[in-house]
Amino acid sequence: MDYEKYIAEHLDCLPSKPNLIGQQYYTKGGIIDILAQEQTGDILVIEVKQGAITAWACIQILRYCGAMIEQLEILASDKKVKGLLIGRELDKHARLIFQALPPDQFQFISLDELNLEV
Repeated sequence: MDYEKYIAEHLDCLPSKPNLIGQQYYTKGGIIDILAQEQTGDILVIEVKQGAITAWACIQILRYCGAMIEQLEILASDKKVKGLLIGRELDKHARLIFQALPPDQFQFISLDELNLEV
């Protein structure tokens, strides 16, 4: 199953029920799987992995969020750029990284938690 495509087409499966801005969205930090906007106006950068979330995926989401902050000049506003990683589980290194990230800005959701209808 193409989880990225399914999630992009069914963003209402996510807790914040964001609206789609784009899929495979190009930034100078790389290509974001899904870019969305929450009801609050905050930007949500979503990275979807078929397997476990690794330390590399954590670095990816931080890089993409940084690129969006710079591109949208978010620091000059009251809006935030948030990161959401979706995958099977956090590996041991990703779990350690997530302990250091602010939970109101970076989240992990298991594919199993989403109860995707296939």
